[in-house]
Amino acid sequence: MLLFAGLPALMLAGQREFGAAIMVLIGNVYAIALGRLLLAGNLLGKGRVKPEDLA
Repeated sequence: MLLFAGLPALMLAGQREFGAAIMVLIGNVYAIALGRLLLAGNLLGKGRVKPEDLA
């Protein structure tokens, strides 16, 4: 997760593009979080996990 979210932002920060680096970092973290939420909802819907397992 760190490589996917942080490496592009770190590369942009190295080129002094701090605004773009922050936006890329926020977007990638948001995409990761949304993917995890969608996966959890899908697994709950299919009955493969119990709600208490996700806490």
